[in-house]
Amino acid sequence: MERSLLLLLISGLYASCSCLSHHFYYVNMNKNWTEAQRYCRENYADLATFDDMKDMNEMLKTLGTSYNKVAWIGLEKGKQGKWQWSLADRDFYSDGETEFRNLDKNSSQAVKNDCALMVNNGKWQYCDCNQRFSFMCYNGTDPKNSQYIPVIFNVTWTYAQRICRYYFTDLVSIRNENENELLREVAAGVPMWIGLFSDTWKWSDNGNSSFRSWRAGQPDNYYGNENCAVSWLTDMEKGKMGDRPCNEKHPFICYSVMKPTTSQPSTMLLTSTNRPMTKQSITVPSTAVKNNQTMGGGHAAPLIQAASQASPHYLFRALLPACSLYLSLLHLL
Repeated sequence: MERSLLLLLISGLYASCSCLSHHFYYVNMNKNWTEAQRYCRENYADLATFDDMKDMNEMLKTLGTSYNKVAWIGLEKGKQGKWQWSLADRDFYSDGETEFRNLDKNSSQAVKNDCALMVNNGKWQYCDCNQRFSFMCYNGTDPKNSQYIPVIFNVTWTYAQRICRYYFTDLVSIRNENENELLREVAAGVPMWIGLFSDTWKWSDNGNSSFRSWRAGQPDNYYGNENCAVSWLTDMEKGKMGDRPCNEKHPFICYSVMKPTTSQPSTMLLTSTNRPMTKQSITVPSTAVKNNQTMGGGHAAPLIQAASQASPHYLFRALLPACSLYLSLLHLL
């Protein structure tokens, strides 16, 4: 098939747990989602699948500022919802850990209850994602000092995810009873969003990635038939996802699969494999958490508690992201 198209080969490689690498290609050719899927499957592997934020950022790195448009990606709406964790790094979980649940027996799976909240007794409840609560971030950038970051600032689940990904790693995942108990102590009685969510979206290649990077207010199904996803390639919203009618015509992003050329482990993995959580490696409030602040008036600042038993050196490092968060959280929102 003729390939005299504008193809943009993304230089970054991603080594997945299947020991295969992804090459991404931007195809500057207007097609609807089904046509784009067919083209990618005929010429590459499929429409693009993204496993985490670093994967997305590596793809975007070479696009520059000249592609001020949207492009189809491989995310489409299915019929049945699936509960999954916001942190999509597969190497973070051992067998069965993504299925751990500590649900309150009275929790209701109503139509709009698609996000999980930890309440004061450590149990989880299903809630409407548009409600506003404080939230718990996970900072996994330093394997020796992995920590939970409680943020006392009432926002929707999507905003909480956005903040955690921007300043730390992601909303917290809870893999077992021990981590759940540690997190209950950190929350100190304040209801907190955690990273568990449910949606019906699925990837074209049938991959099980839970990665989503929705634009604010998306997906909104504005026209009632927005069942396919695009990625914004504009300066302001690069990598953000949105839903569109599948019959619209846009450029699109494909990927191909290649065997790795080196036996060295990937340096792009979001976190190291199965790091244990200990009381020394999380931030534990030293006093009762202050009353929740809402977003009313736009002047509320988040309160991040640091470990009272930590050494001064560790405490200083733990508070660095907190200072940055104080200065620019409102700008991000």
